[in-house]
Amino acid sequence: MDFRFTEEQDMLRDGARRFVADKLDYAARGKQITTGEDRWSDFAELGWLMLAVPEAAGGLERPLEDIAIIAEELGRGIAREPFVCGGFLPARMLALAGAAEEALQALAAGERRYAVALHETSRRFSLDGLDTVASPQADGSYRLSGRKTLVLGGGEADRLIVAARTGEEGAPALFLVDADAEGVARKGYRTIDELNAVDVTFDGVALPAAALLAGSGTASAILDQALDEAIVLLCADALGCMDRAIEMTAEYLGIRKQFGQTLASFQVLQHGVADLFIEANDARSMVYRALAACAGDAEGRARAVSACKIKVMEAGRFVAGQAVHFHGGIGMTTEYPVGEHLRRILVAEQLFGNPQHHFERYMAAA
Repeated sequence: MDFRFTEEQDMLRDGARRFVADKLDYAARGKQITTGEDRWSDFAELGWLMLAVPEAAGGLERPLEDIAIIAEELGRGIAREPFVCGGFLPARMLALAGAAEEALQALAAGERRYAVALHETSRRFSLDGLDTVASPQADGSYRLSGRKTLVLGGGEADRLIVAARTGEEGAPALFLVDADAEGVARKGYRTIDELNAVDVTFDGVALPAAALLAGSGTASAILDQALDEAIVLLCADALGCMDRAIEMTAEYLGIRKQFGQTLASFQVLQHGVADLFIEANDARSMVYRALAACAGDAEGRARAVSACKIKVMEAGRFVAGQAVHFHGGIGMTTEYPVGEHLRRILVAEQLFGNPQHHFERYMAAA
């Protein structure tokens, strides 16, 4: 398999890297945290929100490899915007569910923001037997009640894609919910890597029959595919974090002096940085393997994606953690971005299944 970028992919990567350098540098990130502003409209103008939208709905319908390029560059820049969880994942779920073109067009244009509300504190990473219930009514409508946690980008969202049971059966269904509807309450907070998230409570929210995106018979397959692809993109984001952490470490060792010479002149530190490079490239090979597997059958995809999540997050912990260690005390400060890369990886490690969950999933699929 040829993993070299095409000329078009090189242009996509270079454009994304320039944007990150110009608009998402560390000083701009600090201002974003203070003011609450983001660059979502820029993502729309650049066409990034169209990448996962079908051509029939006015999107670009690009392969997952192209979207991974953007995710990796945003990881390098530790972007606060939830590109994967608030851009790709809703678009992919809407497309797989056969949602109305208007919904996809509004997402692609940045006119309407979506967030995905799946997980519950009592269920960990399983989506079977959810406590959130959409009770069918006699007229075909539903009443939604329950609570969701760690909804990234949920505070800015206009619509929520919610997983809920529709009866006693364990399989979830998917609903499209107005985030400002009566009975919807959002409590915002920041994750340790300064991303905006909310917990959402649904208190008897009235939903029309048209709010049902996918019934319990089809929603599980949609969730499996969309979440697997999103996990690979989170791993690509972690690759960007690792690469930038290694670059920063090499730069720091090249200027920091001890005993009259730079730290980079000490062989033990040279070997240490080489170890980081090896780990990061091993992780990259797993991402490329998982990207290829996402085009195949569900069983092979599940194995490759779970293996990817395990390896990449293990490598990310090591690489970013050692980068902080090499920097000494400055690596622990909030004013220096190397620690932000570690915190971003630690959050990604817990999204859509931690390594232990994916180890169990891998063994079940083997």
